[in-house]
Amino acid sequence: MRAALIIALVAPGFGLGLGCVSKPGRPGGSGSLDAPESCDASRCSAAGGACASGVCTIDGRPGAHYECPGGMPCRVVCAGDGDCDYVLCKDATSCDVICSGDNSCRLGVGCDTAGTCAVSCSGGDSCKGSGGLPAIGCYSTTCDVRCTGKHACTNGIAVDPAGSCTAACCNGADCTGKTDTCTVATCP
Repeated sequence: MRAALIIALVAPGFGLGLGCVSKPGRPGGSGSLDAPESCDASRCSAAGGACASGVCTIDGRPGAHYECPGGMPCRVVCAGDGDCDYVLCKDATSCDVICSGDNSCRLGVGCDTAGTCAVSCSGGDSCKGSGGLPAIGCYSTTCDVRCTGKHACTNGIAVDPAGSCTAACCNGADCTGKTDTCTVATCP
């Protein structure tokens, strides 16, 4: 069962395929891969998405701001140039954010208190953050951040004491801002 679920999460075109395990005690999850998570179609639709294989999947548009609904897995795909000004994962059981378009997620990604959070910033100038705000906010959650686009993640990654982070900044990503307590991952 575990192998089948992991294979389903690493589908082509859905970025990292990481982290669909909820923290124990989180709404909608038990922390086990054997526990099915579900997508509430009405709340997902209200957030601008549609349920696909139990995950609220949101396809980004230019200049839009997205907030994942709480208590369910969420995937936000920002593949076009300028897609998704800002993405908030809030209390999703898991959050997978793919910022592959140039200037996508330009104001950053807030992982907030999602069960787990995987962020891929592969577009040029993606996930830059704004002013004093970090490119990625990893607060009270476990984050896996990959900044691989040229000048991506300029304002760094913020992690509070209740959060943890693994980050890789490769291929010309700036990541010149702080990376707080992130464990640095090896670039492929």
